[in-house]
Amino acid sequence: MSARKMPPTEKEKVNLLFGDLYLSHFPEVLEIEQESFEFPWEKDDFVSILSKPGNLGRIAKYEKKIVGFLAFRLERNCIHILNFAVRSDFRRQGFGTQLLDDMLEHRVNQRRDHISLVIHEENKPGWDFLVANKYRAATLLRNYWEKSDDPYKPLDIHYDSGDAYLMRLDYTPRPRFQRTEKIKK
Repeated sequence: MSARKMPPTEKEKVNLLFGDLYLSHFPEVLEIEQESFEFPWEKDDFVSILSKPGNLGRIAKYEKKIVGFLAFRLERNCIHILNFAVRSDFRRQGFGTQLLDDMLEHRVNQRRDHISLVIHEENKPGWDFLVANKYRAATLLRNYWEKSDDPYKPLDIHYDSGDAYLMRLDYTPRPRFQRTEKIKK
């Protein structure tokens, strides 16, 4: 039996590596998904979502092990997070926040002014995380999780019923460059 490396404590500095989500990552991503949600996405759900234009996925690795992932859609003026989870033994240590920061740093341009995501009203750990990261409830979505034939409704099968909230984080994108002096004509 090999000794299992424990996650870092809150006081330790965490060096995460970030990358795009590929098919080869699915075994670890599906493991995180299974432990995180009562009604987890299957591999086909991820493939379907990530194969659509504008939909992307990112992973976070700690010591060569995937510890978190997120799937998101780039929209005209926002980034909409479709799925997001961190391995249970790595939660509450800043990994999720770093993954969100990575997404912003590498995928944002100046015309996107907010991030949105839908969260079940009873997902207290998710709420605590989002509030700590300055997200706010923007809209109550009554009966959001009920089955629908609406082709524009995103694939969200983590719950089978109940209300949800559209959460939003407004931000000002960083300029691509800053001019330090005026250009003389």
